[in-house]
Amino acid sequence: IDVNINTSNKKYVKIVTLSNSEQINFLKYEIYNGNILIIDISYFKDDDQFKDQFFKELKNVIVETKGDIVGIKENLIIITPSGIEIDRNKIGEIYNE
Repeated sequence: IDVNINTSNKKYVKIVTLSNSEQINFLKYEIYNGNILIIDISYFKDDDQFKDQFFKELKNVIVETKGDIVGIKENLIIITPSGIEIDRNKIGEIYNE
């Protein structure tokens, strides 16, 4: 993918409702620019083939950029850039480590 990487220090939290496959390139662009994405994938909740391809493509970008990804509930995912790790522990719950 040919993108112009954002060289400014400004980063954003962006909320996205995924409604078509063409948005994947936009999401990749945002990941490369270091933005945090909260993505609603409800539109594709019953399309396992699309979801598999979607996660495969995004996972490659996340690995390349050293970002992180986690699912929240059934239809929401969060993607963070390098340097921001997602804690999988919920605040207020007790965990045995």
